Amino acid sequence: MNRGDRGEPIFRDDEDRQQFISTLGEAYGKTGWAVQALCLMPNHFHLAVETPRANLVAGMKWLGRRAKGDTHKGDDGGAVASGDCGDGQVDRAGIADGSTGLC
Repeated sequence: MNRGDRGEPIFRDDEDRQQFISTLGEAYGKTGWAVQALCLMPNHFHLAVETPRANLVAGMKWLGRRAKGDTHKGDDGGAVASGDCGDGQVDRAGIADGSTGLC
């Protein structure tokens, strides 16, 4: 999960959310991630991704930098999001039935 810096929104409208999803698609191309679940809320997001390579942290840093440019035009330059990347395993059945507690 990543939260907006200082609790601020990172998605202000549907255009921001669509741009983030597009940027996430670019991340897929760069990292080889397989996105299993995604939950976007105004001030944070959750991702469940499979990472065939050990690149979760590098990919999230790239995603955060790109998302900042895409969703915060004209901001003060602070981080778009803060938070740690979890690296626990999630059962696919739990994603499908919502029992993972991702959102």
